[in-house]
Amino acid sequence: MRLDNKVAIVTGAARGIGRAIAEKLAAAGAKVYILDINMDLAEATAAELNAQGMNVVAKQCDISNVESTQALANEIIAEEEKIDVLVNNAGITQKLGVLELTEKDWDTVMNINLRGPFFLTQVIFENMMKHRSGSIVNIASLSAERGGKFAGINYACSKGGIVVMTKCLALVGGDYGIRVNAIAPGLIKTEMAKQLQFSTDAIPLGRLGEAEEVGDAALFLASDRSSYVSGTILDLNGGEFMR
Repeated sequence: MRLDNKVAIVTGAARGIGRAIAEKLAAAGAKVYILDINMDLAEATAAELNAQGMNVVAKQCDISNVESTQALANEIIAEEEKIDVLVNNAGITQKLGVLELTEKDWDTVMNINLRGPFFLTQVIFENMMKHRSGSIVNIASLSAERGGKFAGINYACSKGGIVVMTKCLALVGGDYGIRVNAIAPGLIKTEMAKQLQFSTDAIPLGRLGEAEEVGDAALFLASDRSSYVSGTILDLNGGEFMR
C-alpha cells in the first residue's frame, strides 16, 4: 500500500488518531500536510516524523473558520498543484446530556465536525475533479450508526452528517475518478477518549482500539489497494456494532 509521489492532507493530525493516520501515510511515501489548530504541537509532530525520514509539513488550521481553512487549502494547492488524498479527521466531542446542551454547544461541535470539513473538502474536491483522481477519507464514528452512548447527541449528529456527506460526495465523485469513504471507529485509546470513561464490557474483542489501527484502515482507503471501494463506511469497533 504505497503512496509514493502523492500528496495528502490530514486534519487534526498533531496527535491521536490524526497523527497515527498522518504517520501511516507518510511512512507509505506520501508528502503529508498535517493541519491542526495547535501549531506548536503540529510542528513538534512534523519534526519528529521528518527525523524518521518522512516528508511532513505542519500548517495551522482552525477548521471551524471556513474562510481561513479554504484559503489554506488553496495555498497548499498552489504549492503542490495536485492533491491526492484528504483525510477529514479533526473533531471534538462533548459529554453532555440531551437537556444540558446549549445552542452554543451544538454549533461548536457542528462547525468543527461537519461544517468545516465540508467546506475544506469543497476546495480539495474541485482540485481532484480537475485531475480526475483522488481519495477522500472521512472519520465518522460508531455513534453515527447506533446513536451516541458515550458522547453527546450533537457529536453523534455531526458524525451522522459525515456519513451522509461521504455518500453524497461518492455519488458525485465517481464520474471524476474520486473515491470517498469513511471510517467509523468505535472505542479508540486516545487522549480525547479518556474523558468519556469507556468500558470494554460490550466489545467482543475485549479491548479498546489503537489509533494505529485506524491509521492502517485510512492507508488502505487512501491507496490503490481500495481502487473499487467508494461510498463505504468501514466499521472499526472490535465487533461492538454489527450490521
